[in-house]
Amino acid sequence: MAAERDTCFYLMATGQVQSCQVSGYDQIYSKYSINFGPDWKCIKGIESGISQSSRKNPTQKYPFLWNYPFSFQFKSFNPTGWPQLIISVYGINSWGKDVIVGYASVR
Repeated sequence: MAAERDTCFYLMATGQVQSCQVSGYDQIYSKYSINFGPDWKCIKGIESGISQSSRKNPTQKYPFLWNYPFSFQFKSFNPTGWPQLIISVYGINSWGKDVIVGYASVR
């Protein structure tokens, strides 16, 4: 147990998906997932999630608001495969189908 503590390191991240600007849609939602290498292990938190749906409010600077929190903690022995946060934004088209309208990633 002591040797494991000496050779590994931890990564913790907290934050929130706050808001979005997208044209052409009145209702959108976001999904997040974390992609990481085989040497990494998620020891606390949820590796993926989906926000509530947000309706457009044209009177605000950012018309779509979520304030959707996330928090996770990882453990690894090797920095290769560093976790990557991937955020996707989805809207609903005129046929009622989910379509991707934006995305972002952070390492």
